[in-house]
Amino acid sequence: MALQNRIAELLILLMTNKRQPQLLAEAKRHMPQGVAENYRYWGDDRTVFIEHAKGCTLTDCDGKTYVDFRLGYGPIILGYRDDRVDQAVVARSQVLQLNSMQKWSSKSKPCALM
Repeated sequence: MALQNRIAELLILLMTNKRQPQLLAEAKRHMPQGVAENYRYWGDDRTVFIEHAKGCTLTDCDGKTYVDFRLGYGPIILGYRDDRVDQAVVARSQVLQLNSMQKWSSKSKPCALM
């Protein structure tokens, strides 16, 4: 059965110029169904590999664009790669690095005020 599945995967790769089937075939060698969580598997011909995201737009590895109406399952309220959030994270990371000790800086703010 495994050999038949591998042959089917190789035939898909030969018949298409798209990267999606290639990435899924490679991912299946490392994870069940080729995905980290079962809800990410939408079938061999519909599972999407995202290469780029900005705002509410996702672009897959073949250049097809999607609108994320689910907001990344909730935490992406401002959209992907929001410049305001990215700048705040970079600025904060330059002031304080994560470690196990308590740190204080005159630039420190409680998380609730960020």
